[in-house]
Amino acid sequence: MAIIAYSLFRVKLIRPRQRSFFSDNLAPQELMDHCIDAKLSAKIRGGSEWHIGNVTRFDDSLGYFRVGKTRDDEVTVFDEESGDFVEEDAETIAYSHCVFDSRIGVLGLARNFQLAPQAQTLANVVTRLFETADLVMNNGITVEIAPIPDPDDFLTIVRGAYQVQRFTASFTGPNPFDADEYFQKPLSAFCQAIG
Repeated sequence: MAIIAYSLFRVKLIRPRQRSFFSDNLAPQELMDHCIDAKLSAKIRGGSEWHIGNVTRFDDSLGYFRVGKTRDDEVTVFDEESGDFVEEDAETIAYSHCVFDSRIGVLGLARNFQLAPQAQTLANVVTRLFETADLVMNNGITVEIAPIPDPDDFLTIVRGAYQVQRFTASFTGPNPFDADEYFQKPLSAFCQAIG
């Protein structure tokens, strides 16, 4: 039995700050499900057409699909009658397995070196396919598919430490649009004015 290695990615579907009057009020899970269920296709690069297909649902949020490309190419076949190798035009197809959990926005992409040497390249293709979905385009949604780093190195360091005295994690919102222009400069001018 072949072993399939998956790389994990976080899928974010980000709505613009200023929504249009007619924008859909779908949750991120519904948007991701729509992108997958639409079985999108697009010409992305190099004359290849990429597709999402073979969508299978395990429940409301868990499922499987394939992402792959088709390309018109010249292949070599062996002709039994003449005993010669013959060049023929044919459509070549390669695909990779994908598993997903749309409830938490996680995508697992199987490695396939025929499609891409790195999983991030394949994630970029899925991003571009999701961007062609009608709901994404009509609502100005930004699609980000970023790798989830493997925590093994971090956990090995923590487990091997003699003592962990403190551990913190922080989460913040987005940066202001231009804090220096709108806050720092006026405050410094005000401070100079009052001495």
